[in-house]
Amino acid sequence: MKVPDRKAFDHQWGEELKWVETDQPGGRWWLRLMGNWGTVGRYWVDKETNWMEIGLVIFDSRYWSGGYGTEAFQMWIDYLFQNVDTVRLGTSTWSGNERMIRLAARCGMVEEGRIRKAQIVEGAYYDSVKMGILKEEWKSGKRAHVLVLGLSRDK
Repeated sequence: MKVPDRKAFDHQWGEELKWVETDQPGGRWWLRLMGNWGTVGRYWVDKETNWMEIGLVIFDSRYWSGGYGTEAFQMWIDYLFQNVDTVRLGTSTWSGNERMIRLAARCGMVEEGRIRKAQIVEGAYYDSVKMGILKEEWKSGKRAHVLVLGLSRDK
């Protein structure tokens, strides 16, 4: 797969992604991963302080732990920091979701908080883990090369 540069990406997805630059409260985009689908999303936690939360889901477990999620999440973080007036991005998960915690850390996010026994998954209590990254941290190089996998807006 040839990795498109920023100009090719903007040409292909620019119109679709203009929606994310608005003040809409949230949205998600579908990722096409070698014939399968996942989604990245975002919503404002507090627009006044430019605090946004983001997330990622890859539905087909055959594509877990293959680097696809990290690449898609990096692309999403990069796009949001370049095109939306936000100073921080955060994500939340449950403490048993070790893949998501590692993915967020690989993208430069740090654990900022842990709410003990705040979530129940399959009948068991887990902590809620809050992770985040600031725009200046992202710009300083806390990121790897981003592979654009393909993106389309959920209509």
